[in-house]
Amino acid sequence: MLCTDGERPVDGEQCATFESEGDSLMKKLVLPMVAAAFAVGLATAGSAHADEDGFFVDLTEYGYGDTSTDTALKLGYAICEDVQAGVPQQTTLDSIYQNTGDAVDADDAKFLYKAAILNLC
Repeated sequence: MLCTDGERPVDGEQCATFESEGDSLMKKLVLPMVAAAFAVGLATAGSAHADEDGFFVDLTEYGYGDTSTDTALKLGYAICEDVQAGVPQQTTLDSIYQNTGDAVDADDAKFLYKAAILNLC
């Protein structure tokens, strides 16, 4: 009896596909490896174009061009630390709004949060 590749004769009349332990183990490992590679890609994808210059361009275009470089960077990187630590977005937004003075409202806090993520994280 002729069977196709990956099949073996069973009872002399039909062909059946059998997985070896190695095949089964490989299938069990492939999905987690692909998922891990995808997660690493997501984690590093933003860094390809992220930089401080882009952060300052965004701040300037939004109207914060007169903000101190050190102050802006400290705030931006603090946002990144919150994101990396898993702090909920709203908690970080509330902190920005409450700790930056009257000149920053809730919409400004959202802008700063997004600008930091896009450019610094």
